[in-house]
Order: sequence, then structure tokens, then C-alpha cells
Amino acid sequence: MLPEQDISDTEPYRRRIGFLLYGLPRGIHRGGRQGRIGGLEIRYLVQQKLRLVNLGEPQDDPRQPFTLFPLCPFCGEARSTKASQAEIERFRELHQEFHGEACVDRFALHIDLTSDALHLGPLASEEDAANLFESLRIGARLVLDMSTSELEGFIHTDEAGDHRVVIYDPMPGGSGFLPQLIEYWSLVVGRAIEALRDCPGECRRACYACLKSFVNQQHHELFDRHRAVGSLTRLQGEVRLDHPIPASAVERPEESADADSQAEEDFLDICRRRGFPRPPASQFRVDLDGDSTVADYAWPDKKILLYIDGLSEPIHGNPSQQRLDRMRRARAEARGYKVVDIPVQGLKDDIALGVLF
Repeated sequence: MLPEQDISDTEPYRRRIGFLLYGLPRGIHRGGRQGRIGGLEIRYLVQQKLRLVNLGEPQDDPRQPFTLFPLCPFCGEARSTKASQAEIERFRELHQEFHGEACVDRFALHIDLTSDALHLGPLASEEDAANLFESLRIGARLVLDMSTSELEGFIHTDEAGDHRVVIYDPMPGGSGFLPQLIEYWSLVVGRAIEALRDCPGECRRACYACLKSFVNQQHHELFDRHRAVGSLTRLQGEVRLDHPIPASAVERPEESADADSQAEEDFLDICRRRGFPRPPASQFRVDLDGDSTVADYAWPDKKILLYIDGLSEPIHGNPSQQRLDRMRRARAEARGYKVVDIPVQGLKDDIALGVLF
């Protein structure tokens, strides 16, 4: 085992640094199937959009548990999380001089990817999720003869506090190991139980001979091979994905500008691809006793008015126009209309669209 030490300028070998990584499954996929095993829901989604977020270097201080990356958002130039304060200050000064304003700050980094994904949960705690995820990877490596990086994953915690294991295929085009994990589930679980019960390191909870590795060090404190065996025992058996899942939130082309007319066309396209009824009226005018308001779209029989607002300064972004909009729309609501507002940028926000529809 190599000794732990600082890396000097004369270090002949590069070292990997452990970062704090989190994942976020997005609501965009091409459908799939779902079932249950051991009291948990299991879902297999095809070509799901995933987001991986890197919060930088983990720290022991609970008030500041990580160190974000020093980065210039104008040009993308960055520095290491281990850079000295003097180096970061010089970095900040040079970029302020070059770009004409203060710009360097600390940021998290993220990447979006598309992959088949397996979701398993809900689990009561992050500890249960971490142990289950790493145990399944151990069994998969033993049964499917794959390397450590063939299947990746993360723990997702939703708004209700439920934890789910998300396993995805990181290879472009797919390595084929994820469907095999489902096919040979019983074997994978059985081999994982054997490996953890008979840890060659004979550890009390977890060690590098069983659950621990460099890449999962952010969960080292959560690992317990005996707890993992208990979770796996409940998941023995064959996985049956009997229920289809329809495709969701088909990707939309990026809007090229904040012009209302383009945004309105994009909204119709989103309605079509989501299977949502096309609004029967556009540029629908409501008389307000000498004044009027014009909704971009409307369902007159249901008395629903939809406004898609460009929030740039010349359109609906200036305070005086916003006050006038609020007044007119309040008067329309007083006449029994349901008013729905969505900003142009909201057409790119899948969560906002989900709430809207």
C-alpha cells in the first residue's frame, strides 16, 4: 500500500483526487418497464437523461463540506480545488483585467448524459442505498466478468426523503451489461452475498477487500457488509418487469431567441409531442370594459388563458409592463378566467413544464 503524503512538483506519477459526486435522474426517457422484487420497485428506463454534478473536493468541516472549483464563466478557464489562495487571487486579477469585470468565482461542474438506467427503491436510508448499490456491482463483476467501471450509478434522494439506487451504463452506445444484470439477477445477488459473507479481509464492517474502493470513498462511512447481506437476502429471486412505462418529455429543439412568436410555436410543438390537446384559440382577446388583455393561447370553453412571456427588458421584463400585465390578468380572473403564466425560459425547464401540464 502506498503511503499517504503530499504531492510535490517532482512527483513522477499522477494521482487521482476524490471528488464529491451526485447524480440527478431527469424526466426524459424513451419508456421502459417496471416491476417489484423484495418489496422494492424496480424500473428499467431506456435512454434516460441523467445529470452528474461534481461539487469538488470533500472537506471534514460540516459547515463547509466541499470546496468548489475556481472558474471563469466567461472563458471556461479553471484552477484546481487544491490551488493556493495566492494562485486563485492572481487568476481572479488576470481575468478581471482581461474581461473587464470581476468574473472568477467558485462553481460546481456538471455533465448531462443519456443512458439506459435501472432504478431500485425506495430505501429507508442513504446507508441502505449505498450498501445495496456497491453490493450489486460486486455481484455483477463476479457473474458478468466485467470491470469496475462498466456499470456506474448514484443514490437519488427525492423530495419525500426516499432513497433510490440508480445504475446506468456509462459506455456510449451501451456495453450490454445492464440488461444482463436483470437477466442474471438471481446469480448476481447470490454471488454478492457469498463475497460479502466471506470477505478475505475478515473486516468487521467494510474494507478494501470487499465494499470499499477509491471511487466510492464518499460513502466509506456508510458501508457495512452485514447490512448489505441483509438487504440482498430480501432481493433474492427472479426480476419480472411486467408493466410498461410510456416515454416521457421528448427533447425539444432549443429556442433561438426570446421572441414571443417563436416561443408560441415551440409551445405548440411541445403540446404535440406530449400528446396534450392543442389550444383551440390563439391571440385570444378578453374585453375588460374599455381595456383588454390578449392571451397567447386559450381554451375558451374552460375559461383558461395562457400567457408565454418573454422576460427581456423591452417585452415583459420591465417593471411598468409587469404591473400592467398583473392588473389586466387579475381583472380577467375576476371575470372567471383561470390565468396561467409561463416565461419563455420555462419552456426549457422540464419541472416547470411538468407542473404546467
